Amino acid sequence: MRGSHRLNTKLRQRIIRKQREQLRITQASIVSNNCTGAMVAHDLGLQFRTPFVDLWIPYSHYIRLLGNLRHYLLEVPLEEYETDEVSYPVGLIDDITIYFQHYPTFTQAYDSWMRRCQRIDWDDLYVLFVCSNQGHLNELLAFDKLPFKNKIALCPPVSDDYQLPSSARPLHSISLDSQGNLPTLTDYSGICGRRYYDAFDFVSWLNNPT
Repeated sequence: MRGSHRLNTKLRQRIIRKQREQLRITQASIVSNNCTGAMVAHDLGLQFRTPFVDLWIPYSHYIRLLGNLRHYLLEVPLEEYETDEVSYPVGLIDDITIYFQHYPTFTQAYDSWMRRCQRIDWDDLYVLFVCSNQGHLNELLAFDKLPFKNKIALCPPVSDDYQLPSSARPLHSISLDSQGNLPTLTDYSGICGRRYYDAFDFVSWLNNPT
């Protein structure tokens, strides 16, 4: 496993180097319901200009947050939520639960959240919805109706892709699990240096905002 990880890391650097050469922007505020957006920003050498880093948000909570984003990020305090559900910090912004999966303490998560909220460029938002599981068409439809110009939803393909809204990007090239769900997109897809989220061309999305 260690040898595979080292090889993937080495191969990944080649992929990232090529992506950075193709990127024409120098900053972007990427909003995401899980780690995918932040990892893409890190790959491309972009500063984290939103607080959506090293965390995940339940689908329905994320859609609700996006429906009043300035309110939740600027007007409502982030508070610690005590729970035995998980072993990592959990935060609460009004009725939105945020799981800070990759932070050792809530204090560190809070400080990072507040610092990055101040960096948001509200005129340069790229909104990503990673909907990895089947059966969430209602959330995809609700996301599609949100008034963001630059938004995409990565999701599993369905038998009739025409039923999906225009913002959905079904990832046909990725093998689904037995339940028809996508794998964790931030994982490596093999010993090739590629992560599953490379199935979508993030560089083109960032280079060509609508």
